[in-house]
Amino acid sequence: MLEMGTGMAILKLSKIEAARRQIDSAIRMLFMNEDPVSIHTIAAAADRILRNIAETKGNIDAHVRFKDLIKPGMEKEFWFYMNRASNFLKHADKDPDSIYDDFNEESNDWILLIACYYYRDLGHTLTPEMHSLAYWMMLIHPNIIKVDHPMKAELIRISGSIDDMTRAKKLEVGSMFIEKLRRKHKGY
Repeated sequence: MLEMGTGMAILKLSKIEAARRQIDSAIRMLFMNEDPVSIHTIAAAADRILRNIAETKGNIDAHVRFKDLIKPGMEKEFWFYMNRASNFLKHADKDPDSIYDDFNEESNDWILLIACYYYRDLGHTLTPEMHSLAYWMMLIHPNIIKVDHPMKAELIRISGSIDDMTRAKKLEVGSMFIEKLRRKHKGY
């Protein structure tokens, strides 16, 4: 909610609302092929908020399934690697001159997808941006993500064959999905 005060806009929002805005912004930035470091920072912040809420609430499907992937006794190492890039991007107190030499921009796709599932499993309706990302991920990763989804035929009709496209072209397809879903859900 935006409140107008003494000439400045004041925003009042919950943690969930903040995470939703971050996810949606990061997805739009992703599909506009903007700076992957900025996308990562925003996506990781949203994911962390939602992960914290899920941990506090307890039996949240996405959180339970995600934690079940980690081998017992390897939690610390897993989270070190999971948070490595975001920690590098937000801290400089111990290593101000260090270099991060293996940043993979496609990790943003996965962080955002996981954040979308946390958001949904916390009881919220996915936004057009979140749906677009999920559909796009199904389309570009058919051997990793289930593609027996009812939207598969529509996705292929909209985008054509995506296999031989460059990453930039694939991202444009994601942008098309957002536009199409926004038109479909005008009241959103």
